[in-house]
Amino acid sequence: LANLLWSEYDDDRARAALRRTLSNLKSALGDRWLSIDRAAVGLRRVDFRLDVEEFEELRRISLDDGSDARVSDQALAAAIEAIELYRGDFMAGFYLRDSPNFEDWQLSQSENRRAELGSILEVAVRANAGRGRYDDASRHARAWLELDSLNEPAHRWLMRLHAWRGERSAALQQYRRCVEVLDTELGVAPLEETTELQRAIKEDRLPGSQHRAAPASASSEEPRSPSALPMVGRATEAQTLRDIYERIERNGHFVAIEGEAGVGKTRLAESFLAFVRERGGTVVTTRCYEDERNLAYAVTASALRSALTRPEILSDVDATWLLQARRLVPELEGPTNGAPLRPLSRSGERVQFLESISRLLAWSLRGDVPGALFFDDVQWADAPSLELLGYMLRRLEGSPICIVMTWRAEERTHLQRLLQVLSMTQRSGAGTLVELGRLGRADVALLVDSVGSTATVGDDISDRLYEETEGVPFFVVEYLEAMGRSRDGGEPWSLPPGAQRLFQERLMSLSSAARQLLAASAIVGRSAGLDLLQNASGRSEEETVLALEELTAKGLLVESLSSEADQLAYGFGHEKMRAFVHDQTALPRRRLLHKRVARALSRPRARRTDGSTSGLIAHHLRAAGLDDEAAQLFVRAGEHARDLYANAEALSHFEMADSLGYPDADQVREAIGDIHTLMGDYGAAIEDYELAAARAPAGHMAVLEHKLGNVYLRRGDWEAADSHFGAALGGAEGSGGVALAARILADLSLSAHHQGDPERSTTDAARALSLAEEADDTLALAQTHNLLGILSGGRGASGAIAHLEQSLEHAKHLADPTARIAALNNLALAHRRSGDLESSMRLTRTSLELCASQGDLHREAALHNNLADLLHEVGREEEAMRHLKKAVALFAEVGGEEPGQPEIWKLVEW
Repeated sequence: LANLLWSEYDDDRARAALRRTLSNLKSALGDRWLSIDRAAVGLRRVDFRLDVEEFEELRRISLDDGSDARVSDQALAAAIEAIELYRGDFMAGFYLRDSPNFEDWQLSQSENRRAELGSILEVAVRANAGRGRYDDASRHARAWLELDSLNEPAHRWLMRLHAWRGERSAALQQYRRCVEVLDTELGVAPLEETTELQRAIKEDRLPGSQHRAAPASASSEEPRSPSALPMVGRATEAQTLRDIYERIERNGHFVAIEGEAGVGKTRLAESFLAFVRERGGTVVTTRCYEDERNLAYAVTASALRSALTRPEILSDVDATWLLQARRLVPELEGPTNGAPLRPLSRSGERVQFLESISRLLAWSLRGDVPGALFFDDVQWADAPSLELLGYMLRRLEGSPICIVMTWRAEERTHLQRLLQVLSMTQRSGAGTLVELGRLGRADVALLVDSVGSTATVGDDISDRLYEETEGVPFFVVEYLEAMGRSRDGGEPWSLPPGAQRLFQERLMSLSSAARQLLAASAIVGRSAGLDLLQNASGRSEEETVLALEELTAKGLLVESLSSEADQLAYGFGHEKMRAFVHDQTALPRRRLLHKRVARALSRPRARRTDGSTSGLIAHHLRAAGLDDEAAQLFVRAGEHARDLYANAEALSHFEMADSLGYPDADQVREAIGDIHTLMGDYGAAIEDYELAAARAPAGHMAVLEHKLGNVYLRRGDWEAADSHFGAALGGAEGSGGVALAARILADLSLSAHHQGDPERSTTDAARALSLAEEADDTLALAQTHNLLGILSGGRGASGAIAHLEQSLEHAKHLADPTARIAALNNLALAHRRSGDLESSMRLTRTSLELCASQGDLHREAALHNNLADLLHEVGREEEAMRHLKKAVALFAEVGGEEPGQPEIWKLVEW
């Protein structure tokens, strides 16, 4: 300990320092925590848990029991618990000044833990892959690769998993990433094992996973539809929903139905919606799809299309609501009074957008009795739609509707904001959580009694069925249907316990046309209308209709109201069946179907070929192997999401375009850098801009150098910022970019101001203003007046306010809200210095609203902090503390993976 903590001292001084410290600790803590004698210092095991110790024990269990080809359930459970326990490097964020020995020890411990985590992740990958859980296996493989990008086994596992899911293009792309990183970092080629795997995937000769099941024999009897069986074990929950509905008068209610996959959430919700329809209420239903999680407002647009199918809705709707809805559903018709669409970045525009969409959805449900709005599988909803739903749920007062949502309990981590809203509505009495568990033995027995033909199987069928299915309703129903189709009453337990063989049995009796249509529906991935399914399957209209009748009669496809007006849509009743059909479709045919779907969605008569659906079309093009076309559309989808400030979705689209070899790689990488900057991932942003600079034309270098300088300015690395600003200024002046030069000089002045160099700051500011006026550039004028307002702050509030009001006036004419956010914040600070706290709070709140809509994490944190200070000054302590906690949480997310950047936390003005 003496050597670790006082390495700069000699042995005698170090030991003396240790003795003094231990003496002080013992005086402060007594004998409760530390055990100290002449030879050793130990920690007494009292009321605490040691995560490192738990991690080591879980690792031992996972490796001791998980070294064979088949990983046991116990080993997998231990591995998952260990992965969840590991939340960062050993003692991340803690350091001792001038203690290199301690730093070496800490680094060594951290590397050991990371290596141990890698071995645990490998167990999780193998275990989940062996069970056919490819999504879970892929997630753990990516985490494994994040620990070490040179890890070839992790690369190979991702390649296999992509291939087993039929994503051959993605598997080959993963190989290219492996080649690139090995060449860049080590200058070596991949191992022969990795190259051979790539060849096997490319030639479509990769052996199937151990989870794939053999086809079952055909059955000639018709299966019973799951909906034909009684809904058992849900009487209490069904009555709860009816009671909630009967109590709705003036204010609305939010019902969340939560449970694991296959537990019957949708069935319970549909039973309730039938009850609402019987009472005369209007029902609007929307389903979320996993493939659309990165499509901004996809769920919202689908809900709007479902809600506005009745002509009478559009005849007397508020024109403002309809105008805002056209952002997402351009084909809507109705009165708008000729009003134009303005950018969401303008002050209050985003709030008006959320308010209009919320009111429009509620308006579509109006009637003599309360209506119901249903969102199924919300765990797959896109983030912007979740934000809108949260906004709507907070405003149920005065809106007599029932909003029902279902989501999977195992994926509730994606719904943190929605869960907060649920908690809020529960406290106010406007929300209810219905948690569905598995069926009990008695419930399974009731289902068995309802199917008389199964009696010949044996008296113990209920108990045996319960053991085989563990009470999951979906599997119970599938087993019963398989038994009902058995001609000879033979032993049904020869079927595997999973659902795959049951699915195969249900498909065997289908006609050729029905099989093709079912495969096309699986490729579409969501409910689709007649036209899309016909175009994708390649069948005639008559054949398509007959096949749909066959599939709906057998319960394989479910008919519902389409998001398109006056049309019906057809989709799978359960996602597992869709995935099974998808996997059973041969790879060449999957690619053909993806191509057909992409072409069909791209046709003008599809009416949804704007940027909002580009990502969906690009997904199908990529799966069809048309990487060049897909890259073009991923860029378009990224631009659309970026315009809506759906930053995570935009980032996903741009990165996909880059991975597919988009020709203007520098532009895409620059766009990715812009988004990483807003998200506060500064290390990634710098890397992005550097990569863009390596490929960009000379004429664009000044812009990239300027952006690099701004990232370093945000991090508080003034020297690096000045270096890049200087390079940018030279490039701008050399190419005649007067307006750009003005903006760069303004940032140079701001950097000098932060460094406490008033002379250089004033000189650069004066030059910036002169060039901005010469160029008559609105952004440059807004930026320079903002800067002059900052510099005038120390000499009196009136001068600062004058400059900042000029900056704000210029910024109002810009689509990008960045300059407006800065001017509002700095104007608020000036009013605060003058003692006008009310104006200061009002301006800060406006700036915060704009910043949150833009998604600029760092500046949003600063604004929460500034507002907390103002609220504290006026004595509103509870509200101040809420904003302060929010600021701390956001500040902690900024900076990417590089800890210890104190300047990030000091941001007040910019």
